[in-house]
This record gives sequence, C-alpha cells and structure tokens, in this order.
Amino acid sequence: MKLQLEKELLKLNMDVTTKEEALLTMIDMFFQNGNIEDREVFKQAVYEREAIGETGMENFIAIPHGKSRTVKYPSVAIARNKKTIYWENIDGSNQARLIFLLAVPDDTDQSTEHLRLLSTLARALAYKEVQDKMLQIENEEDLYDYFSKILNGEKE
Repeated sequence: MKLQLEKELLKLNMDVTTKEEALLTMIDMFFQNGNIEDREVFKQAVYEREAIGETGMENFIAIPHGKSRTVKYPSVAIARNKKTIYWENIDGSNQARLIFLLAVPDDTDQSTEHLRLLSTLARALAYKEVQDKMLQIENEEDLYDYFSKILNGEKE
C-alpha cells in the first residue's frame, strides 16, 4: 500500500481558527475528491483517534489520521494554515500550522501498513529543512512536486 499524494488534496492558504475547522475542511477535501465515501463516518474515525491522544508534532506540525471502511485508498491531505491554531502536541507549544491528514482504509490485514505510512510521513517531516521549505512554498504545484520527492526519499 502506497500513500497517494494528489494535487486536489493540497491547500496552502487555509484560513481557520480552530482544530475542528481544520479537520472538517480537510475531511471535505477528501470527500469532494472522492477519496472517502462517507464524510461523517470518516470524521468519526478521525475524532476517535484524536480523543486517544495528541497528533501534534514539534515545530507546528500535526499529523491527524483516520482509519475507516469509507476510505477507498491511502492518501494524505496537506494544509498550511495562515496562522497557527491550538493543537495539542508533544513539544508542549500546542500550536500547529502545517497539517497532514492521513486517510487509511480499515482493513485488518493492513493494520501494520497504517503504522508504516504514518511513520513514513513523520520521518519525512522530521527534517528542519523540509519543515522550512513547506512553510515557504508559494503554490500547490510546487508543494506537490516537492513533497512527492520527499515521500519517495529524494532530497532537493
């Protein structure tokens, strides 16, 4: 199972003020693009995961994720908000600006694959130069090109 990066799931100028607004905006991106069949079922999966513990990382990054039967194939929506928003995270700053929402099919045979995809994404975002570039990129096309290379293990 490979993580799908799609141009329709990229949003560089999201303008929301809460974590809930961010999640709903990104869930809608999946639904409008046809990645998920049922918005409410996927939303419930994402919210259930959020209730377990923080999905915020260091340096204003959040990687929320949902595993659901309504997801057609593994994919990621990427949004950069105009300002930081409150998001519980591991470094205690409780702020996020770069959000990567991971959608994974709920297939029990693929449970370890879900963790592998999450790990791949987290590893790619661990580098300061990647974080800085993601904050500076000016359009979705450049973001798509750059992050496709990152996910494939290529360096700039």
